Order: sequence, then structure tokens, then C-alpha cells
Amino acid sequence: MHIYRLSLLVFSIATLLLSQAAIADTLVLKDGTKIEGTILSESANGVQIRVNITDKIKETKAYKRDQIAEIIKLAPDVVEFKKVSKLVPTGSMVSADAYKTMLRTGPVDFLSRFPDSAHKAEVEAIKKTLEEELDKVERGNIKLEDTWYSPQDKLDFPERIESQIIGMRMQNQLRGGRYYHFISAMRDFERLEKEYFGTPAFAEGVDLAQKLLPRLGNQIKGLRRDVDVKNAAWERDKGALDDIARAQVEAARKKEQAKFAADVAADKKAGITWHRVNPLSPQGLDDYLKFAGAEYKRIQTYDAAALKERAAALEEIDIMVRDGKLSQAENELPKATAMPIATEGTKKRSKKKGAVTFATAIANKLKAKKDRIAEVAAAQEEAKRSAALTEQLNQQKQAETLLPDIEAKNSDADGEKEEKKNTFNDSFAALSMSDDDEDDKKDTKKKPSSNSSDKKTSSSSSKSSSPKREPVAYEEPGGLSFQLIMIIVAALLGIAIAVLKVLGIGGKGKSDDDGDEE
Repeated sequence: MHIYRLSLLVFSIATLLLSQAAIADTLVLKDGTKIEGTILSESANGVQIRVNITDKIKETKAYKRDQIAEIIKLAPDVVEFKKVSKLVPTGSMVSADAYKTMLRTGPVDFLSRFPDSAHKAEVEAIKKTLEEELDKVERGNIKLEDTWYSPQDKLDFPERIESQIIGMRMQNQLRGGRYYHFISAMRDFERLEKEYFGTPAFAEGVDLAQKLLPRLGNQIKGLRRDVDVKNAAWERDKGALDDIARAQVEAARKKEQAKFAADVAADKKAGITWHRVNPLSPQGLDDYLKFAGAEYKRIQTYDAAALKERAAALEEIDIMVRDGKLSQAENELPKATAMPIATEGTKKRSKKKGAVTFATAIANKLKAKKDRIAEVAAAQEEAKRSAALTEQLNQQKQAETLLPDIEAKNSDADGEKEEKKNTFNDSFAALSMSDDDEDDKKDTKKKPSSNSSDKKTSSSSSKSSSPKREPVAYEEPGGLSFQLIMIIVAALLGIAIAVLKVLGIGGKGKSDDDGDEE
């Protein structure tokens, strides 16, 4: 995109130069000479035409009608195109309103009036360029010479941009060519040296100051040479006036001198050394010549080429800081500040009071960015610690919330265990009770009751007052219980009785045998 725009700009300038060379009003004289320029006026007697001697020098010539064989005028669209073509390239710091005015009175008006012009395509290209630049300006961009700066650039590089604006103003003042223009330019240089020392604009300003100061000195010398003559002439002319007119002239001169003195006092109060000069004061001019001469010698000690080299290096470091290359910027900054900026034999430059340097501004930005990174890192570390603590508290809270459930589950498990144990004990006790009942029944058969009343009494007593049989406590495995031994003994006795009966051993059997023998 940049290459395209550059190519378009080069093409437009080349086309403009060729067009200006080829397109012009032409007077063809009777001797065959062609005079090209711009016809200013025509009358029955002759024609006035402005001719370009050089790019800056123009001359107006007049020719009588009897000298002219033919007049070739530019077509209206060609005349208007010459005006439109001068709108680009645009200047620096053009406002949005100015762009809108240029568009409305330039290419928009041309295209509506000359839709079939041979220059239509060129005017449309100019219109597009102006519209694109207007869009940039409305979005907060600024154009300085051939460079566009975005709103973010204004924040990142304030020293470079602000100093460049001052430097451009200094250049514009130089074009005026008069001593007061040069003094205004030196006031801009003074601000560059005090507030933006080391910037590219300051380096350029040194070069300009070294060239303009001799011109300023020559003009002040001319004023000093003529001031005595001018003052004498003023006195002479004043003497020729009547009392009223003389009083008016003197009052006007007095008022003028008072205003000048007030302006100089205001400049000095503001710390401006390049104050206004009074062209009517011989002493004031002499003092100004001395001051300007001393400043010229001081500024001559600067090495303009070395300053430009150093400024370029600082500019690169400024970009490094913007891009976050802090370690590289920190390494390169001392190297740049160590570059010499004065001519050989000069020990040290004379510093302006309260001067700020470009290198200091970059160092401050570098420190601020490092501090900001450190603060962010510390904040992130603190956030991690806070998050870890929060997680720990959450886990503790969650554990406290789950503890009742865990205890309840453990309690339920213990209950189930106890219930199972009790059930087993009850079952075993029931089994033991059944064994005891069987034993009781056998004992009852073997031991008949001697007294039925006692039996009834004990029975009734048993029914009424005897407590219910308690379950036999469960004994842990590891030995035979008493109940089990009794069951086994009873079983063995039963078996023994049965065997004895089979064998016929016993009292009943013996009596029978005895009877048979008798």
C-alpha cells in the first residue's frame, strides 16, 4: 500500500510538472516567437501575460495587438485542473474542515462542471487521495510532512511528534526572509533546545540555526546602520508638522515604544532569551548584535551531523521501548548517550536552565515500563497466592460440609454391624434355649413329682412369678459351651441305654431268667 501511494504521488508530481510545462496560455508573435504564460488581461490595445522566469521568479510582460499574430488560451477545464492539481500533495497538520473545503471547491466542483474533461481520471485520483486523508484525520491521525502518526503514536512518541511540529514551524518562519521571521525561528529553536534536546527535530534545528544566524546578524547590522538616519528623518518630518499633528505623532511613537517594552518584559519573564528587537533603538540593536553573535558561537560548537546520528539512534531505542524490547533498549541507551555531539575541542555544551533531553525522556519511559511489568508480575503472584488460599479454604469448607455425612454413614455401618451381631446372638441364644427345654423335658420324665400340689404350686408360681429365661450370652469360638456338652452327654446316655436293652442287660431281664430256671 505504501509503495502504491508513493508511486501515485511520484506519478502525480511528474504529471503536474509536465502539464505545467505544456499547458499554458500562448501568444504567437508575428515574428514567430511563442510566449507561454498566463494571460492576465486583454484590451483593444494589447495583452498582459505573466511569464515564469524560474520556479519562484515571475515576470509580467505586455504586448501590443499589432505585435500578436495569434492568442492561444487554455480551455476552462485546463485552467481549473491546474488549480485542483495543486491540492496534492497536501501540507502538514491539515484540519478535517480544511480537507472538506478542498474537496468541495476542488475535485467535486471540477467533476460536476467538467464531466467529460480529459483530466477527469486525474481529478478523481486527487479526490480519492483527499478523501482517504480526511478519513485518517477524522480518526485522530496527524500528518507531519510525509509521515502519518496514529493516536497511539501520539501517546508512544510525544517528544518526537511535538518537537517535529516546532521544527516545522521554525522552517516556515525561515521562508519569510525578514529579521523578525528569523527571530521567531530562533525562539522555536530555543524551545527545542530546552524541551526536546536530542530529538531529530532539534538536530535539524541546529543545522538551520547555524545557517540563519549569519543572515539575522546581517539584517540587524543593516538596521543599526540605518537607524540614525531614520530617526533623524523622523525628527525632521515631525518638526514640519503643526503642534496638534506633532503631538499625535509623538503620542503614537511613545505608545509604540511602551508596547515594545512590555512585550520584551513579558518575554524575559517567560524565560525567552530571543526576545523582540527594537529597530528604532540604536542601543537595543547594538545589544542584540552582541547577543546574537554570542549565541552563534555557542551553537557553532554543536556537531549537526553527529547530533543527527545520535538522534536516529535514540529514535530507534524509543521504538524498542514501545515494542517491549526493554533489555535491548537498556543496553543501547548508554551507547547512544555516549556519542559525541560537539565539535572537536569543545568540552561541554552550555545547558539551558531546566533543559530536558530526549535520552532522559526515553530512560523515564523505560523505567516506567519496567516498573509496570514488575507491578503486573507482583499482582499476578499475589493473585496466585490468593487463589491457592481460596482453594484451600474451599477444600476445608467442603470437608466440614461432608463430615456429618461421613459420620452418619459410619454410624449406620456400626449400627448394621451391631444389629447383625445381636441377631446372631439372639439366634444362638434361641438355639441354646431349645436345648435347655429339651433337657428340662428329660429331667421331668426321669424325676416324677412327689407331690402334685407342690407341682401345681411350683407351676403356678413359675407362671406367675418366675422371670422369663434370659438368652444365653454368645461366647466367642475357642471352646465347647456347657449346653453343647450337656447335649452330647445326653445323647451318649441315650445310646448306652439302647445298647443295654438290646443286650438284655438290666433288672427286668434278670428276673425273667430267674423265673424260667425255677
